[in-house]
Amino acid sequence: MKKIPFIASFLLVVFFSCKDNHQKTTEKATSTEEKQPPLAPQKLCFQAYEDNHNDIVELALNFKGDAVTGIYNWFPAEKDKREGKILGNKAGKTIKGDYTFMQEGKQQKQPVVIKLTDSSATITTNPDMEGEVKLKVKKTYCR
Repeated sequence: MKKIPFIASFLLVVFFSCKDNHQKTTEKATSTEEKQPPLAPQKLCFQAYEDNHNDIVELALNFKGDAVTGIYNWFPAEKDKREGKILGNKAGKTIKGDYTFMQEGKQQKQPVVIKLTDSSATITTNPDMEGEVKLKVKKTYCR
């Protein structure tokens, strides 16, 4: 008879100890998840040489979630260069956004669509509009 209260007390202590330990483990897991840093931006770079390596096209894209920023530069051998920035959003392997650039001393803005593959990107400025330009660039290492 004296053993029953002792066993019941022991079981209650074990039960509450386990419950308290589970709560502490859950709290630790939650605090560890909260302390994880946000995803680092990913960067992809592309380049192309045209007209016997006289024209150079550069594209560098930075991804943070679905947001995309980057630069897109065109350095033709015998014309005014075009240097600018891209701001857009990525859905799948397609980026849609705006390309703001300087050319011939004037700032201009055009819509841009960039389609990505594992080894290249196709850049289309003014898609489906008058003055549409398409260029394909190959993936390269970022400097």
